[in-house]
Amino acid sequence: MAAVPERMVKAGPEPEAWEPDTSWYDEEKSEFTLDTAGELAGLAQLVNGGNSFSGKTITLGADIDLEGKEWTPIGKSGATFNGIFDGDNKKISNLTITRDLANEAENNRLGLFGMINSPAAIKNLTIENVDINGSLYIGAVVGDGYTGSAIENCHVTGNLAIDGWWYIGGISGNGYVTKVSGCSVSGNEGSYIKANNNGSYVGGIWGYRGEGNQTISDCTVENIAISGYDRTGGISGIAQYQNTIEGCKIISSTVTTSENYGNTGLIAGADLSNTSYAVAKILNCEVEDTTATAGDEEVTTKVGPAKNDGTLNPTPATVGTDVKYENGKITEGTLEQVTRSELAEGLTLEEKEDGTYEVAELTTENAAAVIDNQPYATIEEAIGAAEDGDTVTINPGTYQGSGEEIQVTKAITIEGAGDRASTLNNMVFN
Repeated sequence: MAAVPERMVKAGPEPEAWEPDTSWYDEEKSEFTLDTAGELAGLAQLVNGGNSFSGKTITLGADIDLEGKEWTPIGKSGATFNGIFDGDNKKISNLTITRDLANEAENNRLGLFGMINSPAAIKNLTIENVDINGSLYIGAVVGDGYTGSAIENCHVTGNLAIDGWWYIGGISGNGYVTKVSGCSVSGNEGSYIKANNNGSYVGGIWGYRGEGNQTISDCTVENIAISGYDRTGGISGIAQYQNTIEGCKIISSTVTTSENYGNTGLIAGADLSNTSYAVAKILNCEVEDTTATAGDEEVTTKVGPAKNDGTLNPTPATVGTDVKYENGKITEGTLEQVTRSELAEGLTLEEKEDGTYEVAELTTENAAAVIDNQPYATIEEAIGAAEDGDTVTINPGTYQGSGEEIQVTKAITIEGAGDRASTLNNMVFN
């Protein structure tokens, strides 16, 4: 299993940079094939000079060895890559970027690509052996995937040392790229992704994921030590509202944060789910031979229970397997956690022996509360529906409230079910 190493220190002088070759470029053409490191450096020079390549496609025609020479990322703030980059299943090896930790423009947005913007897409690429040191927005494929249509079938392998301050990921450190799929980050022994100097938003695939209908699917992280101050996860440092992480795996890795603010998780870190928009979904994700630790506490959940500021999220992400939806509501599945309002009407959760929950038809036996043989999924719903003179019977179990006051405006009786215990946590009646 991966362990958190110290920063690799290079001996000798700083590596030289590649001489850009732009002889291949013809502004009248829309498709280009690059075969050498110099031509790839030429792409960086053109993009950083203001040519976005929007509507144009770049294809790799051969494997390219960057030889550990200092790389200038393709794209930057104010001069982004907006085209299509197709690696054609070729490999770029020995990517090296050595900058400082200080938050300055030259130290930010570091990766093979520095910054992309819609409708950019990067696909079918392997990057082998990565050594990046910088400040903000650090990732092997793209430092800042600010916007874009897709990053697909991209793989980061070999000896991996990815360091920064904030927003660090194996594929990308930051952004709103709509679809990230079929990607992997798999390291040799000692490989790591790390935020230094109390930095946060760290993930094996993505550091900070923006809010909205964006997906990370069918991605794998293997043999990587992932660490930060807080807001750190095996796949993503955050689960934003409307985000989906589906079919992803983390294998033989560690997730470590120096502080325990409740926003560290095996798959995602902070949980910013919000029912006003839509909760995040973490579906069919697997954890194998991987541990997570926040401070001195072991973390066993796939997403942290807290938001980015450390406050508990009362409307947590949906985490489960084989979950099915109809009209936006859950109708089937096995769930590790869920906001009950996500369930279709007439359904509830039944706890299984392994601590997970199965979606089931709501009955008087599995309801949280009952009024005159009418079952209610939550105590709050039952009290809200009760009329003067009603008795609200709470079934056995442990019920977790949000901490917000439950207004009781009618003359009602609240009782337990016979001599069987019911435990109410964090519920305030007024």
